[in-house]
Amino acid sequence: MNGWIKVYRELLNKPIWFESTPKQKTILITILLMANNQERQWEWHGKQYHASPGELITSLKGIAQQAGVGINEGNVRTALKRFESYRFLTCKSTNKNRLINIVNWHNYQDSQSHEYKQKYKQSTSNVQAEYKQNTTNEELKNLRTKELKNKDNVEKRSSDQLKGQVHEIILYLNSQASKHFRANSKDTAKLISGRLHDGFTVDDFKKVIDIKTPQWVGTDYDKFLRPSTLFAPNHFESYLNERPIKQKELNQHDDTSRDFGGSTRYRHEAKPEPIRTPQKGDEPF
Repeated sequence: MNGWIKVYRELLNKPIWFESTPKQKTILITILLMANNQERQWEWHGKQYHASPGELITSLKGIAQQAGVGINEGNVRTALKRFESYRFLTCKSTNKNRLINIVNWHNYQDSQSHEYKQKYKQSTSNVQAEYKQNTTNEELKNLRTKELKNKDNVEKRSSDQLKGQVHEIILYLNSQASKHFRANSKDTAKLISGRLHDGFTVDDFKKVIDIKTPQWVGTDYDKFLRPSTLFAPNHFESYLNERPIKQKELNQHDDTSRDFGGSTRYRHEAKPEPIRTPQKGDEPF
């Protein structure tokens, strides 16, 4: 476990970093530090297992202990689930331990970099001869161009997919709550992107809108039917797990209807507990 690892500054611009909590960032770095830098032999499922560089066999407790004060097993479990959703790692578990594989370990760490230098920078005479016979500068240039093109295509597809999801969600919010929010707002896109990276789906966004719109539309809380409230990280999941108001309950509270784009909405205040009149600066929970 001696030696060092590479942490690229590009990580600062990745959602897995800037969308993570301080505890999750600590766990991320801890896992990188715990990963094998060379092949090791472990016991897995009662058999001998050769763990490759970038793999580790550990437990939630083991990671929490290595991460230090303030990190518990629950923090680690949540972090691993998020990191899997980003395809940063894979995780297989048993009753006793977990096999974690850091997906792109060899793309960034020194062992692969060293092999690349051995192959393409002619560190030994044997490799130098092979390089001269099989690889030309033009071929390397073409290979690098192809890699960059593929990377650009992947990023473009990802960006186009996100724009489509943001547009679909905002269009649905506007139609259900009679609002006029813009799908090209950077702040709105960042909020939606954050929840999507947390593992939520477009249908989850629509469910939150369907739950909160009947509760708030036409009340003093109507102004909170907005992305900054509905999709905020400290609100979204709790809204998603609320029980939807049924039509019968709406009719009991208020039988006044409003027509939004051909659909009927009912005004009411959340009961049985009365809602106080919102004060300046209030945010619903």
